[in-house]
Amino acid sequence: MKSRFVDTAASLQQALKADKPFAFFDTNSSLEHLNVNAGATYNLFGTPETLAADLKEFIKALGNDGPASAAAAEKIDTLVKDILKGFDAEAGWITLRATMPTDEFNIPRWHQDGYFYEPFTGDQRKAAVSLKGSATLLNDLPLSRMEAFNAASRGNPNDDTEKRLAVAAVLDDAQTVQPRKGQGVVFIAGSTRGAVHSEPAMNEPRLFLSVLPGTKEQIEELRQRWNKPVTSAAAAKLKM
Repeated sequence: MKSRFVDTAASLQQALKADKPFAFFDTNSSLEHLNVNAGATYNLFGTPETLAADLKEFIKALGNDGPASAAAAEKIDTLVKDILKGFDAEAGWITLRATMPTDEFNIPRWHQDGYFYEPFTGDQRKAAVSLKGSATLLNDLPLSRMEAFNAASRGNPNDDTEKRLAVAAVLDDAQTVQPRKGQGVVFIAGSTRGAVHSEPAMNEPRLFLSVLPGTKEQIEELRQRWNKPVTSAAAAKLKM
């Protein structure tokens, strides 16, 4: 299968302009037809040699037959490898998260991602794709409002309704956007200009992919610091 990023391998590295904390890119990888009958999360820390086989079983356990699971796993495997190639990265923290409908994010959880691995300076980059269901919310908050956003975020240590409303009050709703179907987003994490984003309202089952690129050493350091296995899948109803 021809890579979608072969001719623009530098695009994900260079997609973010100096004044923009996020940018969209085409994936052509919508999987709206898949069944998601349980909440579940798959994680891989490292290189994706086993990814296709792991995801086939993971997707099958969500309520899909063998052929559909195999086809979806191949499509996601190709997308992940394309994304890593687009970042010129050899490894990554790869997460595929299945979510059942919930009202937990009817009020958005606006936040920035911190640094994931050393060096804890500069800009780190991450990619996210909603393969089924609603896409991630992003707000193009100007740097001039970042201090007010940080103050609202730090003002309450709890993730509760009061805090979420206080943080949302700093933002301009007109600056909130989402990737379209078949698009992903690359965004900055860690630095003061990190992308302000939130999970969307989830009124339907959702399948969400995120890829944090890095060197083998960076991803292994992250895995060990978090005390995680190289690969894992967990859900109350998931049987693998």
